[in-house]
This record gives sequence, C-alpha cells and structure tokens, in this order.
Amino acid sequence: MSCRVTIDTGASGTVARPNIFAGEHERKPSRAYVLQTASGETIPVMEALAELTVGRRALKMWGFIAEVT
Repeated sequence: MSCRVTIDTGASGTVARPNIFAGEHERKPSRAYVLQTASGETIPVMEALAELTVGRRALKMWGFIAEVT
C-alpha cells in the first residue's frame, strides 16, 4: 500500500490514524505513551513500525497510531 503523508522531521514523535498505518506492520500497545485531549480525556495509542520511501531510499521508523482527526 502506498500513501502520501507529511512527516515533521523536527517532531519528537509522529501520530497517524490507523488507515495511514494499514497493512502488516509490526504493532504493539504503547505502555509508555497516551494522548491526552484538551478536555482531559485520554486516547490509547499503539506503536507501529512503518517503512517510508523517500526518493529511492526506504527508511523504517516507529510511529504512533491513534484515532485522531
């Protein structure tokens, strides 16, 4: 599957919706991280290993999956 996303290379982490990380990527529940909304609710996150292609170079990076809009 291929899709275009924007990655903030200066960010300390990347959070994406589940459809961005669709497919057979390595996933695990995050025990170290949760997202907290402005209203104080928490959103569970999963960590996922994604492969990104930049030009001709393939990179692997860990990101976070959460139901965000």
